[in-house]
Amino acid sequence: MKASEWTAGRWPEIVEALVGADYADGKHHACPKGDGKDCFRFSDVNDKGNFFCRCSDGSSDGFDLIQCVHNTDFAGAAKMVEEVIGPRDRGKIERTETYAERLFSEAVTAPRSRYLESRGLIVAPGLRWHPEVEYWTDGQRVGTYPAMLAPVTRNGKFLTFHVTYLQDGHKAPVETPRKLLPGPSLKGASVELYPADTTLGVAEGIETAIAAHLLSDLPVWAALNTSLLKSWQPPEGVERVIIFGDHDANCAGQAAAYHLAHRLHGSHEIEIRFPDQVGDWNDVLRGKG
Repeated sequence: MKASEWTAGRWPEIVEALVGADYADGKHHACPKGDGKDCFRFSDVNDKGNFFCRCSDGSSDGFDLIQCVHNTDFAGAAKMVEEVIGPRDRGKIERTETYAERLFSEAVTAPRSRYLESRGLIVAPGLRWHPEVEYWTDGQRVGTYPAMLAPVTRNGKFLTFHVTYLQDGHKAPVETPRKLLPGPSLKGASVELYPADTTLGVAEGIETAIAAHLLSDLPVWAALNTSLLKSWQPPEGVERVIIFGDHDANCAGQAAAYHLAHRLHGSHEIEIRFPDQVGDWNDVLRGKG
């Protein structure tokens, strides 16, 4: 019996038991992980436990939800589900390949990118590209677009892709041209844009990290957002960390940078750099022409 057959029609009770009593009612609720207000909605498309949230456009299923909420892997989620609805006919849970994993086997490198060059940037060796990546919104597949794929990893293990949907060298004309594909918890993860050295830089966005690399001649990784920047963990062998923080008008970028510096204080030599004016390091690079 496949895992989808085992759980078909049972996701409302599974979600009630493992996520919360109100989360299976199809109404908007706060993210179960506490990341955003009223951004979660359970849809259970085709009896697969699908849901919408800041991390999901509706294509993530119930097992993805359990993994995210309880910070576990597929096997751990299946064991928790078993405690709610009983065991499957077969003892071993078969893990299906995720969409991100399939893209990983198909993605290629590229020497140049019109999209990055339009921002005064060059291609980082850690980036990948794919001619047709699915774009979903409200549980519906809109179509496919060429995309820049940034592999999100933790301790060298691939977790998912950060996708930038493109068209004619620009961001695609869609509501959310940048998305994280469904995957496990990303706490401590980042995009390894360049090979690490004893001194390693970290920034928020991908373009910001590439710009910081061009300005400093240091390897710089991308944490993708302020939340992941706060939890980022440098790899073994790194002694000095340069935090290329965003200069935000609301101080969100500065707060995340100082939070990370405080966490790493005592274990690494830390330096924080901010642009002189509101903006990020790509703005600084483009300002220099």
